[in-house]
Amino acid sequence: MRFASGYRELTERFLLVREGAEEEYVRGRIVPIPERVVRCVWYDQRLRRDALTTVDGRRVEVISQGEWNRGGGPDFLDALVRIDNGPELRGNVEIHVRTSDWVRHGHHRDQAYDNVILHAAMWNDAGPAVARSSGCSSIAQVELFPHLDLDLWDLMLELDMENYPFCSQSRIGACSEAARESGGALIELLTLAGKERLFTKARRFLKRLETAPFEEAAYIGFMEAAGYRPNKKAFRKLAAAVPYPVVREAAARRPSTDGAETIQALFFQQSGLYRSVKFNEWDVETREYVKRLNALWEQWRERVDAGARMTGGEWTVSGVRPANFPLRRMAGMSFLLAAGAGGGPARIVLEYGERLKTAGTERGMRTATRAFIESLVCAGDGYWARRLAPGSGARDRVPALIGRSLARTMALNAALPLLMCRAESGNDGRLYDAVMKEYAAFPALDVHQITRLMSYRLWGSHAAARGAVKKEIVQQGLLQVFFDFCDGNVRDCRSCSFPGMIGKFGAGR
Repeated sequence: MRFASGYRELTERFLLVREGAEEEYVRGRIVPIPERVVRCVWYDQRLRRDALTTVDGRRVEVISQGEWNRGGGPDFLDALVRIDNGPELRGNVEIHVRTSDWVRHGHHRDQAYDNVILHAAMWNDAGPAVARSSGCSSIAQVELFPHLDLDLWDLMLELDMENYPFCSQSRIGACSEAARESGGALIELLTLAGKERLFTKARRFLKRLETAPFEEAAYIGFMEAAGYRPNKKAFRKLAAAVPYPVVREAAARRPSTDGAETIQALFFQQSGLYRSVKFNEWDVETREYVKRLNALWEQWRERVDAGARMTGGEWTVSGVRPANFPLRRMAGMSFLLAAGAGGGPARIVLEYGERLKTAGTERGMRTATRAFIESLVCAGDGYWARRLAPGSGARDRVPALIGRSLARTMALNAALPLLMCRAESGNDGRLYDAVMKEYAAFPALDVHQITRLMSYRLWGSHAAARGAVKKEIVQQGLLQVFFDFCDGNVRDCRSCSFPGMIGKFGAGR
């Protein structure tokens, strides 16, 4: 037994089998299994789908199982099902080991689960035929165990749970065969799609520039980038709640730390998140910091619209790492804005554009981009030099408020599109060419859920994808293709027209 460590035997003894549990399993009774097993079963639809029924006997047709949610809330998003001969239902699916887990986990009181259209559990132990939302609406329930397409033990051996959702065989797309046969055509096509994604961002900035000066558009663009994907909309709304003229005035305060703390006071109060800080847990340094912010808020509150103040519920905090918590991002932006009091983000973007234009060589352009990214990096100062959040314990080391990863995202999603707008409005061909060359050479950023999913759909393995996706323009192309083809194609990947597009593009090169 070369591969026998003894651990598996222990888990079977104490977790899965226990006394008498093996006989219970054979009869189809409930035994403890990880919930991730059930999620994998649902994701791969390892079910006899033609026989799938609800707990109360209604026929269930799964048109799309939805996309695996790696954040907070329901387990699968944007699923499509039909119950009996009723209408198609589009919404979320929640997964559990037992149907009773719905109430045990408090989902019947949580509005985040009100858009659940199906509750799927390995075993039904609760009795009720339906689950209930926070508004007491009924949610159909499915017991999966009687409908598995393979014995549960054998199924668990087949499931590579560690790498889900990206290793799922059901996620290899119909486009993978066309991708294999395309040669270099697929990368060329994705590069075109990546260019279109940059142009789309630039067009959005151009639309904003019709009614706002360049300085304000740059401010909003950098605020959006600070929010990453989960809080992009919320940061855009915060930028409207604390307008740029007010930020510019606050940033002019000297020393710059005073300007930064003034902007923090405005951001924190207008965001609606500041009120969640627990006063009774503050240490002395935090109390002094909060006193300063409160005093600054009283001085500046008349300069902002109280009616634009946000609520804490507008922010995504569940599943967000502490280093990426919105208040930290606001603090980082406050230091960046205060340091650029002589022109804010607009000035550093325009200076970056001039350096790209005069670089002359690809190496010079890379140097210009590195310098721009370093100008955005902010390690934090004063109170934020040792804190993850207001009221958290002091630490010897904390992540940067704006690290290089976020700075690169700001360069890609704000600076380069803004420079494209500048080139367009000024008929500056040299700037346009420089931006396009730098965008084409931009190294791939951190891979996230959509690009990992698309890589697996097209290439079937991460190793193959890593060899193909070396530049960010290709990753941006993957995002563009996802939103153009995959995002709305919830019914059947096999009906997607993208494989044909790959073939025609390759034939016409």
